[in-house]
Amino acid sequence: MATIKQQQKRLREIFDRQDRADGYHSMVKQQERVLMHVMVNLMVSLSDELDH
Repeated sequence: MATIKQQQKRLREIFDRQDRADGYHSMVKQQERVLMHVMVNLMVSLSDELDH
């Protein structure tokens, strides 16, 4: 039987790992959002150039 202290330590490690994974995913999502903005801005400025 694992002691309560050992179980708490193990749970904390699992939660830490999940937090890091979530942080990574949100970072990727943020980069995707930035890329989308860049693409849209490029397309808008390109179409503006073509109109002139």
